[in-house]
Amino acid sequence: CGECAACKQVDSLNHPDVIYITHEKYEIRVDDIRKGINETIDIKPYSGDYKIYIIDDADRMNAGAQNALLKTLEEPPAHVIFILATTEPHKILPTIISRCQRFDFTRLTDQEMVQRMQYVLKEEGKTYDEGSLELIARLANGGMRDALSILEQCLAYNDDHLSINDIHTIYGIVSMDDKTNLLKVLLSKNMSESLKILDKMDKSGIDIKRLTFDLIDILKDIVVYRNTKDVSIMSVMTQKDLENIVPYISSDECFNFIDILMDASEKYI
Repeated sequence: CGECAACKQVDSLNHPDVIYITHEKYEIRVDDIRKGINETIDIKPYSGDYKIYIIDDADRMNAGAQNALLKTLEEPPAHVIFILATTEPHKILPTIISRCQRFDFTRLTDQEMVQRMQYVLKEEGKTYDEGSLELIARLANGGMRDALSILEQCLAYNDDHLSINDIHTIYGIVSMDDKTNLLKVLLSKNMSESLKILDKMDKSGIDIKRLTFDLIDILKDIVVYRNTKDVSIMSVMTQKDLENIVPYISSDECFNFIDILMDASEKYI
């Protein structure tokens, strides 16, 4: 309910019957399971009917920790509930997964995240550039927590107004105009100018790996648009963006670039 004493304790991470297990550095080890769970599991709940153990980043449990947990999961006390949270379930032992109810949470859509950020900014009395929230949504890749974290960092850079330029500066992102211009230069086979542009981007702190995947997304949109003429299904480009690049590149050229960029992306460290 979010109102009672128990809910407020859970929200503030102070409820005695809700125990969080997470990794201190990189992995959850045997001692974390033994001290966090095995040594306290037989103690009855202080209030309510259940004691809840939440293992965050459960994929970080090493082999010893997973085996220690498995022994407990085989015959858990009736008053205990385990919640294992992970983005990589394939790293969890099948024998553990077989004893769990599995719930897969999908990513939020960009529009859902934009609507939530609009609400937050309205409540805070902040203004924002058109397209800035869509850019943050793409950076967050379906995660609302990540989107709000990015939003907070960008507002810290400029407390009164969220601008696209601020997002570009903070996260080393190249503007759409710069990316389409780079593609045009590459199409002209002007090696000298291409290298100058890339060198300038690199020295300004641009994330070259992200640039590579951004170019792939642009090229995919171009191919789709050339075959459908439907702007509504574009993932990253607007009508204006398309008009700026589509006349200069064919679908075959897009596929060639995509192959090259995908090959490059696999070689990044």
